[in-house]
Amino acid sequence: MAYRLWFPVAVVLLHLFASLVIATPQGDALIQVAKDWQTSFSSWLPGTDPCKNSWVGVGCDADHINVISLNLTNSNLRGPVPMVIGNLTSLEALDISNVKYTDMNLNAVTGNVSALAPLRNLQLLNISRNVLGVTKFPEVVQTLLNIRSLRFEHDLIPGPFPVGLTNLKKIEYLYLGNNSFSGPIPKELGLMTSLKELTIWGSNYNSKLPPEIGNLVNLTYLNCNRCFLWGGLPPEYGKLKNLEKLHFYKNTLTGPIPDEYRNLTNLIELRIESNQLFGSFEPWIIGLPNIQLVNVNFNQLYKSLPPVIDRTTTNLTQMYVKCNYFTGKYPLIDPSFTTEFDANCYDNPGVNGTFDVMCSRELSCIPFQSFLTSNGGCPPCPNGQYLANKTLCICYGDKIATSNKEYPISAIVGGAVGGAVVAAVALLLICLCMRRRRKFDPDRDFFNTEVRDGGKVEPWDAPKGVQRYTLDDLVRATNNFSKEHEIGSGGFGKVFYGNFPGNKKLAIKRASTSTSANGQTQFRNEVLLLSRLHHKNLVRLEGFCDENNLQILVYEYMRNGNLHSHLFRKSAGKYLDWYKRLEIAVHIAQGLEYIHSFADPPVIHRDVKPTNILLDGNLVAKVADFGISKESLELHTHVSTNPAGTVGYFDPEYFTTQKLTTASDVYSFGVVLLELLTGQKVIDHVSRGEEYNLIKWVERRVEEGGVDLIVDTKLEGNYPRQIFLKMATLALHCSASEKKERPTMKAVVTALEPLLREVGRPKAETEAVWTELPAEAADNESTFTGSSSQSFSHHGALKQSKAVIDPR
Repeated sequence: MAYRLWFPVAVVLLHLFASLVIATPQGDALIQVAKDWQTSFSSWLPGTDPCKNSWVGVGCDADHINVISLNLTNSNLRGPVPMVIGNLTSLEALDISNVKYTDMNLNAVTGNVSALAPLRNLQLLNISRNVLGVTKFPEVVQTLLNIRSLRFEHDLIPGPFPVGLTNLKKIEYLYLGNNSFSGPIPKELGLMTSLKELTIWGSNYNSKLPPEIGNLVNLTYLNCNRCFLWGGLPPEYGKLKNLEKLHFYKNTLTGPIPDEYRNLTNLIELRIESNQLFGSFEPWIIGLPNIQLVNVNFNQLYKSLPPVIDRTTTNLTQMYVKCNYFTGKYPLIDPSFTTEFDANCYDNPGVNGTFDVMCSRELSCIPFQSFLTSNGGCPPCPNGQYLANKTLCICYGDKIATSNKEYPISAIVGGAVGGAVVAAVALLLICLCMRRRRKFDPDRDFFNTEVRDGGKVEPWDAPKGVQRYTLDDLVRATNNFSKEHEIGSGGFGKVFYGNFPGNKKLAIKRASTSTSANGQTQFRNEVLLLSRLHHKNLVRLEGFCDENNLQILVYEYMRNGNLHSHLFRKSAGKYLDWYKRLEIAVHIAQGLEYIHSFADPPVIHRDVKPTNILLDGNLVAKVADFGISKESLELHTHVSTNPAGTVGYFDPEYFTTQKLTTASDVYSFGVVLLELLTGQKVIDHVSRGEEYNLIKWVERRVEEGGVDLIVDTKLEGNYPRQIFLKMATLALHCSASEKKERPTMKAVVTALEPLLREVGRPKAETEAVWTELPAEAADNESTFTGSSSQSFSHHGALKQSKAVIDPR
């Protein structure tokens, strides 16, 4: 009888004891995970049960026994994935990403992720927006066979595309955008038939689209924009009947839009703009039953558009066909649609103001010439490609023509496909500059909120993420812009530091005068663009003030001033050691790579120099003085402009081409890297005499006696010679006189980052390596936003934006 009474009690006690035995090791493992990642959480208390005490970020199964999910997004994680995380064998979901790209500096999960190997139950893994610093995609991920959702975006992972991921037969969501993979895109992707969403944008595949992707019949989202793709749109993709979003924009795809795509009856978005597609634009494209957005801007499509585009003919709400060859009558368009129809060849001027039988070409369009639509004529192929199909006008990549020259540093790989060259044979298209009706394009417009009335600037909504300061706020913070608060000056006006509530110090850049309505429009454009640029190596915009047509920008305060002041100090004192110089070089390169490759739209700096490289309190280098005046409307083209750089850092090829490109920034970076190595200014007639140009001085001395003859004497021989030789070689390639000889900034980062990992941080390198600058040693230039007088002067950023179109 006693046995019958005690047996149920014993079962309950055993169950409770078993849960404690299981839970305690999990709690211990999580405590160690936090310790290894150099972070802590107030609810993670030793001796408590993570499943019964509601530990933040921890999810458990229905019985509150096993930890099955761990969400540590934006948790200030530092270092590699801890080995002890493998003890959480029941884990099904792990998210250690950053929610926003603006927070990329918070998480710094780095190195090998092999600790994930025991997590065989893992179904969701997100390690996006962490610069892992690995040399190829982690192989351990390819062994997690239960993965359904995998996200490694914005991680800048180099190496070949990870074909081994095709082993993951259950995967449904694969996000690998914004890495540094090299091509080609493997045809084996066609084996991943469970995929519903596939995004692999932002790498240098330099290949065609594999037709085998047409086997992924469950796909709803396919994104490969900015992938250096060539060849045609595969007709096999017409089998993707579940596809809702197709994004192939900003490549060099050629040929027609395949007729098979009329089978994509679930398609909602078709984005194939900024390619070189050739052929007619058929009515079925806007007649797809679910289509809402079509963007074919900046291609070579021709023939007439439908005469009427309204809700009786399409479900579209957005349509963009700017900069093609469309002829005939300008369509009658439903006014509720968002459209961009300009820069074509319409013949009815009464609708949109064009002239008869003329073609309006805006400066931002690809430079059109004539082409022939009869006798099977095709336009010329993009640079580095050859005509592979004369019937469809499809061009293929010529690997001999497109491969970059090999540099001594094997990590440097040329990543730029040739610029857009559109030419053809017969009908002369006359380029005119004329006032055009402007519509909103979500990928190209930066500002569409201002309303004009007789030249008056109307109120507008400030972009999210930046504060709108009143003039009174800034007057209080700077003691009425007193001399004591002034920290720099230039052609743009003066720079002040301000003390704000919460013991916060910010830098204030004030234009000299108020401006016209047009100038204020450009200032607002600059605010909007800067609000979208977020990277740990860019000076951050905190806010602005535009009262009374003033132009005032408020930035984070950079306590250690600019690089120029410390490289070329006039007084004695401590100096930058070799490790700090290497680290600064990596920081600059990462900032420039971001504005070239990952900013949307891309930006060309145009004035990279030590006074525009600023150092914060932790000696992190940040690039300053960039904005809408250098915003790139379309990196597939180029335009002429007046020079806008600094002597010694200015791209010499400009004087023969009249074009500034991202390669111009690479040249300037190369010069700055030489200055970091040598401690000498780029132009010095006094010390170097006839060899006043630093580039020529370095070239000769390295060739004759090696790197020891150029390194800054203040280092007293204390530097790693092989590392500095590689840096010098890289700097000389970057500062080559011809653009085709220079690597991209992505290739530069790929070359520099391994050098930093190779040497590691010296034990003695724990604090700043210089003393405070005496006042007389500082340059009379801004110590937080650079020294350019062209950033947002009232002459307007629109005039200067002509400098930023990159043909590469």
